[in-house]
Order: sequence, then structure tokens, then C-alpha cells
Amino acid sequence: RESGGSARLRQSVAERPAAFALRIQLAEALAAEGTYREALETCLDVVARDRAGAGVQAKEAMVDILNTLDDGDLASEYRRKLASVLY
Repeated sequence: RESGGSARLRQSVAERPAAFALRIQLAEALAAEGTYREALETCLDVVARDRAGAGVQAKEAMVDILNTLDDGDLASEYRRKLASVLY
């Protein structure tokens, strides 16, 4: 269930799609709500679009999320996706 924080961030991202810092904040809020797949996709998108810039912070956020997951299959899937984007 989406909280007010993620709903506001989602609106901000919609208004400013190139604001990568907002996207990372949205990913962190989604992860805090347990919406892990969308959080990981959001981080992965930032890494892919701005690997040397905001992507560094997005990668760190993504790794933090992956390290907290109980779902090993989801974690493995997104570790592979992250590796493919980085290398």
C-alpha cells in the first residue's frame, strides 16, 4: 500500500522525470513499503541512464535493498540485471 510519502514522490517524478535524485528517493520509499520490484526497477533505470553520475547513488540504494530482501530469487534476478547494466 502506497504511503503519502511515496505518492508525493511519484507525483514529483512524474513532473520532473530527469530528476534522478527524486527517483532514488522514490525507490527508497517504495522499498520501505515493501514494493521491492518497483523500487529495484526504479534504481536500475537510474543506473542505466546516468551510470557515472546519479547511478552511483542508485546502485548503492539498490544494493542496500537487495541486502534486505528475504526473497532470494528476486535478489538474484536484480543482481544479474544490475551486473548486466554495469558491465
